[in-house]
This record gives sequence, C-alpha cells and structure tokens, in this order.
Amino acid sequence: MPDCLQLVDASSVIFRAWFGRPEVAGTHGYGRSALDGWLQFLWQLQRHHSCELGAVAFDESLGTGFRHRIYSGYKANRSLPDEDLGWQLQQCKQIAEALGWRLLVSEEYEADDLIASSSKLAFQQQLPCVIWSQDKDLIQCLLQEQDRLIRVDRKGERNRQSVLEEFGLRPEQWVDFQALTGDAVDGIPGVPGIGPSAATHLLQCFDDLDNIYSNLDRVPEQPWRSSARHASLLAQHRSSAELSRELATLADDALPFAGVDEFQRRAVFNLPEAIRAAGFDQRAVDQWCERFAEAGSNRAGPGAKRGRD
Repeated sequence: MPDCLQLVDASSVIFRAWFGRPEVAGTHGYGRSALDGWLQFLWQLQRHHSCELGAVAFDESLGTGFRHRIYSGYKANRSLPDEDLGWQLQQCKQIAEALGWRLLVSEEYEADDLIASSSKLAFQQQLPCVIWSQDKDLIQCLLQEQDRLIRVDRKGERNRQSVLEEFGLRPEQWVDFQALTGDAVDGIPGVPGIGPSAATHLLQCFDDLDNIYSNLDRVPEQPWRSSARHASLLAQHRSSAELSRELATLADDALPFAGVDEFQRRAVFNLPEAIRAAGFDQRAVDQWCERFAEAGSNRAGPGAKRGRD
C-alpha cells in the first residue's frame, strides 16, 4: 500500500516565489521568478519527500467558482494575474505534468476544494495525507492523526494535535471559527465585533456554530469579558455567520474521479521540452534535467521510478 497521498497547493509555492524572488527574464521575454521557485520546490520535494501518490492543485476559479454565485463580495478585491504571471502559471502546469504529477484544476472549485476532496478520499482509504501550503484554511483537511499540513517554506507544520495546542480548537471547528471571525483577505464577512479570542471561547464552550445559536441565551452568562455584547452581536448578525460558514466550508466532492489510483505518479516525460518552453536556456535545461534525474534515481519508498529525460 502507498505510504501517503501528497498534495501541493500550487498558488502557495508560485506566489511566494513570484513576490519573493528577484525578477529574472526568460528566453521568451517573460519573467522567470515564479518558475525558478516552482522548479526548486518540486526538486526538493522529489529529493526529500517523494510519495508514490500525489497531485498539484491550481486555482482557475477566480470569478467563476460557486462561492462567487453565493456572495458577490467573495474575493472581490482579488485581481486576475497579469500577462506575465499568467504565462508563468501555465508553464508551471506543464512542468508539473512533465514530472508525472496529477493536475487538479477546475473553473467551479478552488484549489482548496480540490485538496479537501482529495484528503477526504485519502481518509476513506485510511491513507495519510501530506498537504504543502501556507493556507490555514486547509486546517479543516486534517482528518486523521497522521495527516500533516506543511508550510511550503518548510518553516513549520501542523497536525491535529498541534492545531489543538496552537489554537485551542479541533480542526473540524476551524470552519465555524472562520464563520465567526470572518476573513478580510477572502471577503468572508463573519460576525462584526467577534475576534479570534471571543470565537475561541464560544467554540470551546459550545463546540460549533449551530450549538452556539441553540444556546444563545446562555452566552451572556459565560465568564469571559464582553460575553453579553457578543451574544447581542451574534443575534444581530446570524445570517452573516451562516453565510460565512457556507463560504468557508471546503467542498469535499470536487474531484472528477473516485479512486486513489488516479493520484499515481507517472514517469517523467518530455521534461526538457517543458523546461525549455518555460524560457530556460539549454544550459539551465540540462542542469534541471540532471537534478531531477538524480533525485528520481535516489527516490526511496514504494513505486519509485527513475526520471526519464
């Protein structure tokens, strides 16, 4: 049986490289900073964290996904990538596919939904899931004790126990935490006046959003500061809390397939062409192909394959 299912939130890797690396021009006149970071990340992953089953999830639902139909303010402050970044994103897809990764892409669902659906499939198969992302929204995908959410900069990771220790909440309470606090970055309104501390107290006492509203008359009796004001705010903004929960809940039925075999890593194919098409000169193409071939030959664990250039 495979040792784990490995899932990569492509946006976390690509945008970190895009904003954090010096701008470098490729042979086609477009930038290359995102591509440099993407290749570096996938190479390090193959060297040190290789898995037999894996997928990379890309976001292509900005403005077209189901949440935008639910609430017009959802991610309304986000703009589409400019031409340069858009071109690099497409090349990142081609490189990942050439390296044998399964691509998860949808105009209806976000990358987080595709990852959540994949983690549910892994849970059903009792297969540990390793998710690479900076996005705390994916905390709700930690369904098993063995599951891990690892920062793409490798500066930290979370599991079910560490989430409880860090936030005082279980991963399955994370959606209701977001429903109460909102998320300004994603345009999720939450309950105005309810911050992280109050939301944590409420969920520790009442467990989930439905139970909070079922016991709203008990909220003013609670010992934390301003509990009476929080009860009033909750009553006043119930529709916002319920809308926010709907927006924050990741879909778990977004995959177009139902078997973990669909995540099987394929052998490397046409990698030189993919790297060359991404704006790298022949010297860089040769260097990257050599690196991936060496990493492929050293892969440990079941299903390891030597990369073919």
